Amino acid sequence: GPDVLISSYHKMSGWAETLAAYVRSVIFDEVQELRKGDSQKYSACKFVGSAASHRMGLSATPIYNYGAEIYSILEVLKPNVLGSRDEFLREWCH
Repeated sequence: GPDVLISSYHKMSGWAETLAAYVRSVIFDEVQELRKGDSQKYSACKFVGSAASHRMGLSATPIYNYGAEIYSILEVLKPNVLGSRDEFLREWCH
């Protein structure tokens, strides 16, 4: 497999299973694109990220005024770091 692969978020859903077999590290640039946890893009990136030993997110704008968005982003980068979604929303967003 390739040493480095650069892909757009829009192609991830079609390539997630293939990429997950090769990935060791993943860097999500403009990680705010993963703020909506119900999108195909999010699901594909979470799947690929779960296969990686190292995950990093880069962004100048991680959220757009909704605390729940940061939960989705961190769930891809470091799963379970904020507890369950319900716990996070109850403690930090209401």
